[in-house]
Amino acid sequence: MAKGYTKGKGGKGGGGRGGGGAQPAPDRSSIVVPEFTSTAMRKMTGGTEKQVAWAESIRSQMIKDAPAALKRFESEARSAFDEGTMSHDKAVQTLGLTVGAYQRIRHANNAKWFIDNRNQSVYRIITSLVKDQLK
Repeated sequence: MAKGYTKGKGGKGGGGRGGGGAQPAPDRSSIVVPEFTSTAMRKMTGGTEKQVAWAESIRSQMIKDAPAALKRFESEARSAFDEGTMSHDKAVQTLGLTVGAYQRIRHANNAKWFIDNRNQSVYRIITSLVKDQLK
């Protein structure tokens, strides 16, 4: 079988719904952070006026740091795919979960949570949220 191709599901004869023959193998260029829409953040709750303001500034910094963290996840997923330690589907799934985790941070509105996690990098928080989803 030619390099860069996977065996088809069609079985003998290649007819039927599954097709046959070889299909192009997925390549690393399709392992990307999915597009997402940025929507308005929810109003922060759960603290005094001063705590809410502090939590909003923490959230703003996390959101500012998120693109670099998401690029790091993308790079790591591609590397794992290239090394054969992660399947293409798992890499794409993981990146989808990273965007979901980022959206959870963006829409979280509990001031206490942001204050409690103020010393954690957004990369570390997203990693933790993704690991919880993969369990």
